[in-house]
Amino acid sequence: MIRNNENVAKIMKRLREHQKKFFWIYNNYKYSDPISIETFYETALETSDKVKNIQERLDQIRFYEDIREKERSSILANFNFTKDEERILKWSSILAWWQDQRKKANLIADYWLNEFLKKIGERYNYSLIELQHTDFNEILGLLEGKKISKSVIKTRMKECFHYILPDGSIGLIEGKEATKIKNKLLVTKDETDLWELRGLSGSLGIAHGKVRIIRNPKTESIEKGDILVAGMTRPDYLPLMKKAAAIVTDEGGITCHAAIIARELGIPCVISTKKATSILRDGQEVTVNANHGIVRIPKGE
Repeated sequence: MIRNNENVAKIMKRLREHQKKFFWIYNNYKYSDPISIETFYETALETSDKVKNIQERLDQIRFYEDIREKERSSILANFNFTKDEERILKWSSILAWWQDQRKKANLIADYWLNEFLKKIGERYNYSLIELQHTDFNEILGLLEGKKISKSVIKTRMKECFHYILPDGSIGLIEGKEATKIKNKLLVTKDETDLWELRGLSGSLGIAHGKVRIIRNPKTESIEKGDILVAGMTRPDYLPLMKKAAAIVTDEGGITCHAAIIARELGIPCVISTKKATSILRDGQEVTVNANHGIVRIPKGE
């Protein structure tokens, strides 16, 4: 609850503006639980209690881009880069920024899409997760009165994926056929008789531990030393990330949340495996070799 304060009206007005801009930051591509004004307020109070010089921290956030630009210029001055190399670095930075903007747009759009699906579900007696396993034409058909088979949806919820052909047409494979194809495509075997998952290195290092797949950090937890595995991470994953011996994700690039936090924590991180959450199992012993972007699973696991 929001505490009494003589400036409550002013604070609430600014919090409402802030919430409208940033309600989406804990969302992912499946879950869209918007952050409330009250949560923003309580988080601000907790932060102000922990940060010694709050004004200095606010200035760091406010002038973040200027600070980064000065650091970039300083680094460039210490190296003898060619004009082409400087151009590559510049465009890499721009593309990383655009990647973040694309992700922001996706998370906001996914929120409104899920809200739309919830309303349809209420009207036609489907849950959100059921409607998340339908396609566009099925939703249109439902709005026109054509029911979607719940047994078909149940099969898809166990295993399914879309594919796109060279001509641009889209198809859907589900059930046992999807599992069979996934097992052929997604797991490889190397010469050391180990199963491997390959991705990109987000933070260097090697760690061994038990897999813990986290899809909802609000309701799931890990033990210290576990290998945190997720589709991708967001700020609400941070308490769990601090306990992890390593982090492995399906998605992400070198500037993604998982990679940045892993580097700050000094733990190994392998990103962009595309399939870690579907191949690995809770409790499975794995070795994360982030120096080479590999997750190894002993044969028989």
